Amino acid sequence: MGLVEGRNEGERMLIVLVSRRMTCIYDMLRADGLVDFGEAEVVSDRVLELNSLDLKGRSVLLLDDAFILGSTLTDLYDKLTDADHQANVTAIVACVDEERYNPNLLHRVGIEFSDSGPELCTTKELEEFGRDIAGCLYRAGVPYFSDFPVVRKLALPDGAVDMLLQSDRWYVADVTPVTAFAGSHRRAYSLIPREGVADSIRSQLAGSVGSIAELLKVRVYVAQPDEDWTIRIVPIGVPGPMMLKRLDRELESVSESLAGGEAQLNWRDWEATAKHRLLQMYLSTVLLADIWKEVEPLVGQPLDQGVLERTHVEMYFGERYRDAVLWAFDAAVAAYRVAADNPEWPGLDPPIIPTSGLSDDPGVRSR
Repeated sequence: MGLVEGRNEGERMLIVLVSRRMTCIYDMLRADGLVDFGEAEVVSDRVLELNSLDLKGRSVLLLDDAFILGSTLTDLYDKLTDADHQANVTAIVACVDEERYNPNLLHRVGIEFSDSGPELCTTKELEEFGRDIAGCLYRAGVPYFSDFPVVRKLALPDGAVDMLLQSDRWYVADVTPVTAFAGSHRRAYSLIPREGVADSIRSQLAGSVGSIAELLKVRVYVAQPDEDWTIRIVPIGVPGPMMLKRLDRELESVSESLAGGEAQLNWRDWEATAKHRLLQMYLSTVLLADIWKEVEPLVGQPLDQGVLERTHVEMYFGERYRDAVLWAFDAAVAAYRVAADNPEWPGLDPPIIPTSGLSDDPGVRSR
């Protein structure tokens, strides 16, 4: 906190959470009021791929929970301190893997061992630490996902969970961890669209996005900590890897299908991985729109940006693009519903990826 409070007068510090696990930990601690970075802007490292931040001379704090090999943290540090950005960067980690870390990389990012510095841990200790963190996140109801829209916690009436799981449109897999890890009041399910449902979803997407939809599933978390049931939903739609020209073409098709709104996403200057992640968000949004036909009667909430975790969107797209992404979410839901009601909607192009999910195409994929 001292580093955040000690920034130059009038300067707003940027705090970059280096790993997916760090963003989940931050979500958990912030929800319980256990962390407050004041006026600092807090983002995932993914935001740097949008090339939308003015970093020249800005104070940046890189936060990570563990320094294993150190290559990811060092790459970010070098990116932020290069000739274009010239940011004032401080890196902080909680633990260092004493068996695997690279001393040169640790020195490169300015981290030193001291009484107030990181803790040296064995690889086994860090693995146990990772399991403990994952268990805490699960019991706190924080989905261990990053690049997908996350639905905030919603109340459910008695019996609603069974109604959703008995749908004849989805294959259901119980993926609840063991009680020692998950606690006794939480359960998790993966819902996978049956073949006809999957084909229907793919046929209603913009451009030929449906032909590159590699994975479609919905993760559902339900809990009954007291007397009331709650649900959280994470739609997981993953497009396969593709060459940059194809990626740009598909995003142009998506943009055209969402035209006419007040807010627009200027994604064309983004790095390729960020573009792929945006297409992933679109695919996940329409997947959520499809299953919401069954969810809405149970939760009594229409599907719009109001059901999303706004801070999650902000963390992965930054303050500059948060509102545009949320607008695009609403527009994508509306466009999908129009397509679902239009029997003349064009069919799919032939798939360009094998159904196994594996591909030899050295194209772009999100991390």
